[in-house]
Amino acid sequence: MTAEVAILNNQGVAIAADSAVTMSFHWGEKKTYYTTDKIFQISKKHPVGVMVYNQADFMGINWKILINEYSKQLGEKTFDTLEEYMKNFIAFLTEFKFITEKKQKEYLEYICFSTFSIVKEYYDSEISGSQNNGNDLSDQEKTGILTSAINKRNDELEKGTIVFQDFSGKFIKSNRDVILSVVKEIFDEIDVNEEQNEVLVRLVMLDAQKLESNGLFRHSGVVMVGFGEREIFPAICSTKIFGRLGLDLVHEAVDSDSITDEGQSLIAPFAQTDVINTFLRGIDFELQDRIENLFIDILQKIGLEDEPMKEQIEFFIDSINQMKKKHYTGPILDIVGSLPAVNLAEMAEALINITSLRRHVSTDSETVGGPTDVALITKVDGFVWIKKKNNLNLR
Repeated sequence: MTAEVAILNNQGVAIAADSAVTMSFHWGEKKTYYTTDKIFQISKKHPVGVMVYNQADFMGINWKILINEYSKQLGEKTFDTLEEYMKNFIAFLTEFKFITEKKQKEYLEYICFSTFSIVKEYYDSEISGSQNNGNDLSDQEKTGILTSAINKRNDELEKGTIVFQDFSGKFIKSNRDVILSVVKEIFDEIDVNEEQNEVLVRLVMLDAQKLESNGLFRHSGVVMVGFGEREIFPAICSTKIFGRLGLDLVHEAVDSDSITDEGQSLIAPFAQTDVINTFLRGIDFELQDRIENLFIDILQKIGLEDEPMKEQIEFFIDSINQMKKKHYTGPILDIVGSLPAVNLAEMAEALINITSLRRHVSTDSETVGGPTDVALITKVDGFVWIKKKNNLNLR
């Protein structure tokens, strides 16, 4: 896993990231290494940096290679805004020729397994319930139960929010054989008819653009920070990229923010955000939830009626949020807004280091650690490394 942070004010943006990466092996073991690069400079000609978290590669290609290839293609070209840089990078990934058809088919299979496994769970649950009642089901009844399970998942996906808007589905339509091979593997003991196959293909189409299989889909978080050609204050853009199917790069909409006024500031943590958020808000999210639940339990024991109880709960939660803003978040952001650029870098490094320390002295896995890389980006000086590990000297 990873901890990353970007800190922005009107003077520039500092970014920091740890070096830990956890590798999972097919025999079930996990190994954590502390040598991974997660911050990248697009080029020496552009005041733009990139942070990557979660997956170290995309479709089998390391992000360091992808960003290096993008830098070559970008050359001297500039864009007016950082968001345009991000959109151009997404377009580059959409057409990158070394993302093979084989890898895309593997990603399609991955979606199929994730989607159909949920349907199979619904089916098995129905079958188990019927068998526990002593019913000996006919093939026709089993077919009906499968149809019900498929329709249940279809209804869930229909209600979901589309994550990837511009989805053509051409690759899925042209690789129906891949989908049906997974159908046969998942539903190996079930006679799936043609009508059911059609709906299962539709489920893959829906899930590929809605990504709702209980968070099963692997993804890489990509964060871009810096300045467009016509921006004098820094900006930040982020998205989650899941995979590629033909010319469909499956990703979330780009989330953008920027500094616009003197004194304005922004602290944006990514990946493992709990420790940094606790620093900013003065309280851990999980602890706040427990306090709120304890307050509700007390009101219930007192015997307060529903409407007055609802009012008291809303007042209590609103009061906590106001205190967080007044005594913690507000003052911190006010100070950050006036910090010199170099102090932004110091703060970014400290926030990553305290996250690493928290993992080290707790029962949590040490998934944040190793050297902390730090970079500072300003309009005048561009991208400057403040701290950069030398992997060759790591032992």
